[in-house]
Amino acid sequence: IDGRLSDEQIEGFDNVYNSFKQAMDHLVDGTEDAPMKMYIAPYVYWIHNPDSENTPDAFGIVKSCQNLQMIGLTDDPRNVVIAGNYGLDDV
Repeated sequence: IDGRLSDEQIEGFDNVYNSFKQAMDHLVDGTEDAPMKMYIAPYVYWIHNPDSENTPDAFGIVKSCQNLQMIGLTDDPRNVVIAGNYGLDDV
């Protein structure tokens, strides 16, 4: 996954995505000996659309995937962020 890439840049490439939700749709179960690996480039990946109300985009991701490894492609794990904002604005 690389959120810095445009739709045009990833077009035609298998297993290259520019959004976390898009990649989730393509995960398959792995095994202990051969886990499913997801490589994630540095970026802030929103798992929902905080501007949506009562739509599927307003909620996070629910996905079952056995033996999944998420691997950040950076030496600093703070550079790969999987984000959700469910704070209350009117408190």
